[in-house]
Amino acid sequence: MNQSDKLAELEQGYAFPGPNDPPREWAREEAAYAREQQRLLRDHLGKFVVIHHDEIAGIYDTPDDAIFEAYKRFGFVPLIVKEIRTEEPADFVSLVDLNHPSLKRIN
Repeated sequence: MNQSDKLAELEQGYAFPGPNDPPREWAREEAAYAREQQRLLRDHLGKFVVIHHDEIAGIYDTPDDAIFEAYKRFGFVPLIVKEIRTEEPADFVSLVDLNHPSLKRIN
């Protein structure tokens, strides 16, 4: 059985939220990361951490490995895969229309 077959098998056990469902709360997972952040930065900078509920469930070299192993271990459930970085990436990145009249080109 190849990797995509295994993931398809795992997907059968999880119901995705619908358009009218409330957004998922990630407070438990964020607290678990914050609690272990200094150790993770010191020992695993640049790797990927799997966070499931209150648990740091594993550290992996690639996001693909992290996702695959997490779903294999827990099933197809909500969890966080996060890169261990010294700075957090921006939550919002705006798209800028370079042709908008309010922008002035600098040559």
